[in-house]
Parts: sequence; C-alpha cells; structure tokens
Amino acid sequence: MDETYRVIIDKEAEEKIADIVKYLTENASPRTAENVRAGLFEAMKGLRTMPESYGLLRYVSSKEKTYRRILKWSYLIIFYIKEDEKEVILVDITHSSQDPQRLIDKFSD
Repeated sequence: MDETYRVIIDKEAEEKIADIVKYLTENASPRTAENVRAGLFEAMKGLRTMPESYGLLRYVSSKEKTYRRILKWSYLIIFYIKEDEKEVILVDITHSSQDPQRLIDKFSD
C-alpha cells in the first residue's frame, strides 16, 4: 500500500488561490471561479499518495529541495516533498503563460 503524505499549503500559495478566485469572479463568473478553485484543490488532494510521480519543475534547482509541478488546466501547482516528515509543501500556483524566468529566479539557489 502506498504511504500517505500530509499536504500543506503555504501562505503564498493560499494567497495565489485567493487571487485566482477573485480574478475569475470579477472577469469570468463566480461559478467559473468556484469550479477552478475546486479543481485546484482536487489536484492538490491527489498529492497525498505518490507525490514523487509528478514531473520535475524544469530549470529550477535548489540545494535542499527538488521542486515538482502539477499542470491543472493552465495553472502550475508547484510543490516539494519533505520525505522524512511525509509532507508535501505547496509553495506556488501560477498561470502557465507567465514568464518561466520568474520561477527560475524565485526557486533557484
């Protein structure tokens, strides 16, 4: 049986979700915003088992962390795994059309 990990959403990722929901509420519809929010959380919930099966975040490296990503629609959900604690830490959610250099600058040592 696969081990279960605890999924933790850090403060910045929480703020990004709130920003996405606010933007979609104002520019699309409240229903669209709620569907996207629910879809993002469903994708994050999937990290409870086998989080290492998700792709590496290319061009981003850290001496201490290996960043991975989930693509849900046009959103990249970025996380790393704390294997010793059996935790998955979600650190960012960004639109896939944003400049990849921002992620490289943000997460690389």
